[in-house]
Amino acid sequence: MKDFPAARDALAIWKHSQLIAYACALLRAGFAERAAGRPCFGSDNVPDADLPQDLESRHSIPGSAAAMLRSAGCIADNFLTYSEMGVYGGRRKSGRETANGRKIGTYTLIVPVAEEFLRRNGQPVRVEQRAEQVDMKMEGVA
Repeated sequence: MKDFPAARDALAIWKHSQLIAYACALLRAGFAERAAGRPCFGSDNVPDADLPQDLESRHSIPGSAAAMLRSAGCIADNFLTYSEMGVYGGRRKSGRETANGRKIGTYTLIVPVAEEFLRRNGQPVRVEQRAEQVDMKMEGVA
């Protein structure tokens, strides 16, 4: 059995396009949640259409992509509680029916780094999402 870093590295080499596609989908989901005024997001916010299609990849790519995005400074683990969102200590029940109520971790975006990752992978952040982020930052300053 391989350890996690070795397995993640193998995915990065052999399933690079799937890994990057999912990482971009996770960041887009984070930006969508942020634009909607929610401070954190999870893997269940990624639309089903953006999930890997084969079962083996569906189990390995999301965790590997999140770990790589965390290491790259695009996202950070959330440890806060937002009871109105059902988030307690950074975890919540998954919104996916197939997860059977399993608890998942939530993340926060590191906005400038996440934006740059999307740009470098040919997926610029939409203008209205960026405007929302500026408005949210300004509200926190005032």
